[in-house]
Amino acid sequence: MNTMNEETERLLTDDDFVSRLPDGKTGGGVESEEAAALGRLLGKHPSLPPDTDAAWQQFENKMTAQQAIRISLWRKLVATAAAVALVVGGFWWWQQPTNLFETSFGEMQRITLPDGSEVVLRANSSLGWEGTWAANGVREVWLHGEAFFQVTPSTMHSGKKFNVKTDALEVVVKGTSFNVSNRNNTISVALESGSVDVLHDDAVKTTLQPNQVFTWHKASAKGQKQEDVNLKKHTEWRSGVWYFDQTTLRDVAAELENNFGVSAHFADASLPDRQLSGSAPATSINVLLRSICTTLNIEATQEDNLVVFDVTEND
Repeated sequence: MNTMNEETERLLTDDDFVSRLPDGKTGGGVESEEAAALGRLLGKHPSLPPDTDAAWQQFENKMTAQQAIRISLWRKLVATAAAVALVVGGFWWWQQPTNLFETSFGEMQRITLPDGSEVVLRANSSLGWEGTWAANGVREVWLHGEAFFQVTPSTMHSGKKFNVKTDALEVVVKGTSFNVSNRNNTISVALESGSVDVLHDDAVKTTLQPNQVFTWHKASAKGQKQEDVNLKKHTEWRSGVWYFDQTTLRDVAAELENNFGVSAHFADASLPDRQLSGSAPATSINVLLRSICTTLNIEATQEDNLVVFDVTEND
């Protein structure tokens, strides 16, 4: 019997199947970059039917029951992943959440959930849940991007757990404050107060206590727990401040892309490895870049969605 990865690869290399995947346009089709992300989105499911036509028929049959489907910029990739995922037995990402909050680049949103829990949704992120809140006895949300949670205790809600789900792991909460970042190939959970269980790798459980961080690497499917962590790097963004702790300019550039939608170019080979410590206001990308450049004694120029970092003449 083929594994899920083998079956997914088989369908993604089948031109007939791929040509009929939704891409938010009229003609269908899927980009290679989306196909790579698709493998990261899909979890483990039963084996796919060996016949592509049969697999596609199963998808079309299930799609009939999902008439009211909306595909936005964020949902385009979700819809592509779901086309395969539904074939193998159903996947939440295709059930577009009836309750959805989204932020654009450079935007932050504060959300009060039906149970009184508070969420700060970072830029370029999505948070949602399906149907009536906690209808199945669990307070459950799905996250793509990054958010900080202040969860009301389960004792206030007849013992109902609070779950945060991503494409690769699940955070089980009773009442606590924590940050979840689901960006690129990495998911991190940073606990500020209380206690959470992080379910990963076929429901293996890792329990976190305050000032601990669990990081999951999707490519290697491996996780790591860190203790006695300075959480400012994971939580200060809520106040419009970015905190750095020997953070390389390469990693800073990745955060700029995640939060402001800009790409970075390094004009000098030494720049990506330069390290930055301290804090910087991030109310706008211009303010943030000025602070970074002053600290590192470098220059940055921005043109449209490209930022070029360069050394100064007296460096």
